[in-house]
Amino acid sequence: MQVLGVFARMSCASAQERASTAALPYFLSVFAALDPLWMVVGNALLAAVFGCVHYGVTAAFQRWRGVDAASAWAAMRFPSLTYVVAHAMHLDIFFGSVLALALPDARVQHRVIGVVGVLYGVAFPAGVCYFISRHAGASFTIYWQFSRKPLHERLLYPVGYWYPEAQQRMYGGMLTNMRGRYVYWCVFQLSVLCVVGLIAAVHPPMGGCHVPYFCMAAVLLAGAGVV
Repeated sequence: MQVLGVFARMSCASAQERASTAALPYFLSVFAALDPLWMVVGNALLAAVFGCVHYGVTAAFQRWRGVDAASAWAAMRFPSLTYVVAHAMHLDIFFGSVLALALPDARVQHRVIGVVGVLYGVAFPAGVCYFISRHAGASFTIYWQFSRKPLHERLLYPVGYWYPEAQQRMYGGMLTNMRGRYVYWCVFQLSVLCVVGLIAAVHPPMGGCHVPYFCMAAVLLAGAGVV
């Protein structure tokens, strides 16, 4: 659905196309009616506020129940839920940043926020991969080791299984998108969407959206084929 929002905000789209798809950009951001600058700032603030509230609730739960941090994090799904929200906000932050940089009448604040947003767009997937590989504490076990598991688990985890259970609850939002034991799979889908957003934000040298549409379709098909 977010890709449809990207299509609707393409710089090469005509006024008629924008009018017919006026509601689609809201899949990207609730601030879609505003300037790209505010789309970026708004989504970043939403992700930051949710993360702070989630951490505060988790800390309060830890004090209330008198449990250790790992147990509290697992029970409150921290930071998994925060990652899910940040993942949902990430495409618009990156796309809006490139869009702000590509504006012909971009001001200084557009360029500053645009550069920061693009750097964040690159750093977020890299940081997630580093965090999972070095600090998550979750390990991947190949499927054959679970041949005696119940049928529903074998259907849910056809490739392999992430364990231990506490880490699976804490980091489930990050591990869900992984295909196999390689950590880059957890951000592969997000990276494909960012490439699509980059293509959509840059104004093509020739009129019309035919070339960007073709490039975006090729990227999406290639990504779907790999997955």
